[in-house]
Amino acid sequence: MRSRWALCLLSFAALAQTCRCAESEVLDEYGQPRLTPGMVRLASSHGMKHGGYYDKYFTVYEVSTNVFAATPDWTPASLKPIPLPVHEAYAIYMKWREKNAPVQPHFTYDERIELSSEPLPGESYLHGRHRWYYTLTFNMNDRIIILLDGTIVESRVIDLRTEGEKAEYEERLRRR
Repeated sequence: MRSRWALCLLSFAALAQTCRCAESEVLDEYGQPRLTPGMVRLASSHGMKHGGYYDKYFTVYEVSTNVFAATPDWTPASLKPIPLPVHEAYAIYMKWREKNAPVQPHFTYDERIELSSEPLPGESYLHGRHRWYYTLTFNMNDRIIILLDGTIVESRVIDLRTEGEKAEYEERLRRR
């Protein structure tokens, strides 16, 4: 009886170690998704829309370094007109939303447009060259990013939940 119990514990420990190894390939030492090589991360979030799984479900917005570096070199301090005016960025967003996230009449969408910057790879955050982009947020948690050349950066989901956790979450949503 004792040897069966020990074997069971060893099997569980091996399974847990396998899960940690798989997660460590995806997550860094702080529990955040590792940056994909050759990419710039513009934004990320963790957890499901309806709550939970903050350590197993991530949404990242990454763009290739080459695409990001090729966007217009503009800063507000230049006092020059922005290469992609906000109304044009909003028009790009509305076309994208018609295809990907049509407005449902019973929801009220909380839309927000932000202008942000990120340093080019290898540049200092405080003193390096930056590229600017818009973040358009709708429906509170959903967003897209539009670079100043009009490129849309959509999200990529990293889902580390087990099949059981996925089924449990879906069942919880059905009961709402």
